[in-house]
Amino acid sequence: MLLGLASNCLLVGSLHAGPITTVWETNDLTQFDYPSRTNVTPTVPTSFDLTIEFPSVVSRSVDHGTTSITYFGGLGDTIFDSPLTPFVGADPYGAGLLGQSAYTFPNVSDYENTFFEEFGAQSNSHSRSGDVFWNYHIELRARRYTSPSSGDGSSDYFFTESLLKDFLKDIQLKPEDYQIIFNESWQIYDASSSVYLDGQSWSAYNATLKNVTTVPVPSVVQLMLLGLLLLKFRKAG
Repeated sequence: MLLGLASNCLLVGSLHAGPITTVWETNDLTQFDYPSRTNVTPTVPTSFDLTIEFPSVVSRSVDHGTTSITYFGGLGDTIFDSPLTPFVGADPYGAGLLGQSAYTFPNVSDYENTFFEEFGAQSNSHSRSGDVFWNYHIELRARRYTSPSSGDGSSDYFFTESLLKDFLKDIQLKPEDYQIIFNESWQIYDASSSVYLDGQSWSAYNATLKNVTTVPVPSVVQLMLLGLLLLKFRKAG
């Protein structure tokens, strides 16, 4: 009976949102070669799914006057699953490949003649040996431009978890209203000679949001309540 009561408490109580997983379909991929500084024929799939998972916990918000940026989770919390990653040149200096600084951010910018809202996620890694740098970068941005909201050059609001979910839902329903850009790149650059020794970049300007999944998790209070009920059940047994 107590076990049934515990289950009911978990079902009735509110659940906090867990990680948010988004799946994006990229199309018409282009490939750029850094040493030759030219576009080349893609040697990778030109259409594929990119999965981005990030926590739904707001870590901080920053107001830059004309731009408000809200960061979800901390650096390293956003996870990318990109089919292009195996084609990224390995870091020759041993600093690791992914996750050096990965984060998800929505932002709202209000300049006097342009107002836009944006979902962005990106990850960056880099290392160096003397004047030679190795860099890796991956990002996806979905931006919606509208008429000026206030006209005074000040941002109007910060994103909350609820606003972000509504924003993602709107991207799914009306992709034609958004400019969605994907880019993944790596390069080895010699600063002493200003020459790219190696590197590739892949970009797509035609992407759609296919799916958004939020996994609910019990709150701390609910877990404590469940523990107490199970403890009472054990003593009663």
